[in-house]
Amino acid sequence: MAMTKRSVTLDEELVEEALGFVDEGGLSRLLNEALRRQVLVERGRRAVAEFENEHGPIPDEALAYVDRQWPR
Repeated sequence: MAMTKRSVTLDEELVEEALGFVDEGGLSRLLNEALRRQVLVERGRRAVAEFENEHGPIPDEALAYVDRQWPR
């Protein structure tokens, strides 16, 4: 996997806390994993929005079924 170096601004307190539970170089891995999860969430949101734009809102009974299958 190709990597890229970027300059970002982060909450200082969050960074300090994160540094307490990652090893050397671990902050980059932690941030990469968090970004990967967020990208997946956003893809899902966009897919649902596209579906609803084409087919209308997802019925309540379908949402209730999903909630029963995957409780939060």
